[in-house]
Amino acid sequence: MISPSRLLSEIAEFSLHGWDVNLLRDFPDDLPPLYADRGQLSQVISNLIINACQAMDGRGEIRLSASVRDIRDEPFLRISFKDSGPGIPPEKQEEIFKPYYTTKEEGNGLGLASCRSILSRHNGSIELDSRPGRGAEFIIHLPLNKNRHTPELPPLPAKKERGKADGCKVLIMEPNEDIRLIMTLFLREMGYEVLRADTLKEMVNLCTEAPLIIADVSSEEESCQNSLPREIRKRNTSALIIGATSNPDRSTVLTGGQCAYSSCLIKPFSYAEFSETIGEVLQKG
Repeated sequence: MISPSRLLSEIAEFSLHGWDVNLLRDFPDDLPPLYADRGQLSQVISNLIINACQAMDGRGEIRLSASVRDIRDEPFLRISFKDSGPGIPPEKQEEIFKPYYTTKEEGNGLGLASCRSILSRHNGSIELDSRPGRGAEFIIHLPLNKNRHTPELPPLPAKKERGKADGCKVLIMEPNEDIRLIMTLFLREMGYEVLRADTLKEMVNLCTEAPLIIADVSSEEESCQNSLPREIRKRNTSALIIGATSNPDRSTVLTGGQCAYSSCLIKPFSYAEFSETIGEVLQKG
């Protein structure tokens, strides 16, 4: 059971970090609870907000609204994501929900298809209302009736990513619960087995269990950030380590030097950036 008001606020704040986008929040703090998978809904919310930011070239306005509606005598939560971008041409409005269809040069076309799949698993739906020159509005409906949900959802089907072997384990250390859930969902969707550490110390102790490690180092002192790869490689000499940070100025420092990280992820990151970084790290070895 999750609070949609809190979830919308937290994921919107994270997803909008680094964008010059104004968020208009139009929902109460006491929306009724949802019986749903927190991680999967976090991915839907994040995808729709980041898509809107990209459609507006990083500048504009997003109205995020939510309310309760009755549909066929059952209560549903209606959530709307409306942007001030150029809109989507009619001929593309059905195509954008198809897997691997994308209008972005570096996109993989899985975002909206994944959103539709997740919402379908929750007995929900997603629709688009858009006219060229008047922005786009994505509207999702989720049932509020507990009996309409399946809280323990099966994993999403694995997708082949370049440079990885099926069943590869990934160890992650991310203190923020919502971001950790999104990362876990992303990795499982890509076909990885996910291991979790709650602290950097625990991560070092578990580092022999996985060939690939993703560690959030945003809140750590520079000395700790710099020494972490050395401590891990004392125990796992072949470890591939990705450092995640919200400070873009640290990327060069983290990936330079003799005991450097294999790569760096700058928060917030999209699904495409996340999977591309992992693919590149595994290819280089």
